[in-house]
Amino acid sequence: MIRHLLKLVWHRKRSTGLLMLEIAVSFLVVFGVALVTLRFATNWRRPLGFEWRDVWVVTADTNVTSDDEWTAEDVTRTRQLLAEAQSLQHVEAAAATLIAPYEIGGSFGMLEHENRSARMSVLEVTDDFVGAARLHLVAGRFFGRADDGSNVPPVVINRRLARALFEDDDPVGKVIDRGDRSVRVIGVVDEFRQFGELLSGGNVLFERVSFASADERPPRRLMLRMEPGTPAGYQPELLRRLAPVTPGWSLSVEPLAAMRHSQLRLQMAPLVVGAVVAAFLLLMVALGLLGVLWQNVTRRTRELGLRRAAGASREAVHRQVLLELVLVTSLAIAPALVLVLQLPLLSLFDGIEPPLVIAAAVAAMLVVYALTTACGLYPSRVATRLAPADALRWE
Repeated sequence: MIRHLLKLVWHRKRSTGLLMLEIAVSFLVVFGVALVTLRFATNWRRPLGFEWRDVWVVTADTNVTSDDEWTAEDVTRTRQLLAEAQSLQHVEAAAATLIAPYEIGGSFGMLEHENRSARMSVLEVTDDFVGAARLHLVAGRFFGRADDGSNVPPVVINRRLARALFEDDDPVGKVIDRGDRSVRVIGVVDEFRQFGELLSGGNVLFERVSFASADERPPRRLMLRMEPGTPAGYQPELLRRLAPVTPGWSLSVEPLAAMRHSQLRLQMAPLVVGAVVAAFLLLMVALGLLGVLWQNVTRRTRELGLRRAAGASREAVHRQVLLELVLVTSLAIAPALVLVLQLPLLSLFDGIEPPLVIAAAVAAMLVVYALTTACGLYPSRVATRLAPADALRWE
């Protein structure tokens, strides 16, 4: 039966070639949408590493073009601004940071230990960042007064970076190379996914900002952990209290929840666009399938009538048309399926693991097969409407 169907498909390869190409492209687009969706869903279930609720971010615009430009006065003002914020009503914890969560940007670097190395993102924060962000420490401690005057700069790393450099060894107290200087690991946090719930977390290193020297870059953002239920109407009062500390600077405040919402919308945009493109492609395939099947059924009325006259039942003819359609779909999907299954081997994208690729491929196949089968139901029924005697006289 399959051999016979293959011959039928081969003889109509010109009429079905373009359709098979459309099915293959549709499969690839649906696979891409399914893969991104599954990856986002997997990342969403993982720990974020910090608490974004009840956090406000105050941004100080010092009228300079780069974060790499500052003066000793900027360092003093930033320290005073942080101290004033910590004394405000409704503020449970306050910390300064160069980059707030859900912001795009930051600096990167390399760490080396023995014969291992790892690339990581670097966050420059003050001591109270652990309370303002509510980080989850799993080993050691966070920055504090005990680190004042330390000969080896202290750092805190996340569990992923600790595993990359030390595997199963305890990293606390270890001295590692960061470029041309050495740093000491004093603590490990469970996770810190800087860019939000939808993206995979990477290696993260926290550096301490103590304001002990004018050579330290002053962070431009304050993270304020507010009392639960603090009304948004308190924001003007907060800015009014902070403004006298930094004359000439422009201050703005935004809830971290709003920054999170904007970042999630930005990250979801490619997925929405891909879903729209996939929907249009599937619609084109559906229309093409209906047209091709209708034409094929019309041209083959005598052939199908002869099968009926030879004793084939309506269900057998109906099943033959659908099986031909499934075969065409399978031949179109096969090369595309081989292509997508190579993704885990190529390691082109971070976080693309074999289970995700297989699940996305299965989902895309189910969608394409369901669409093609649905498009073939009515034309296959039309093929069995005429009586065998009428079908043999069909012009």
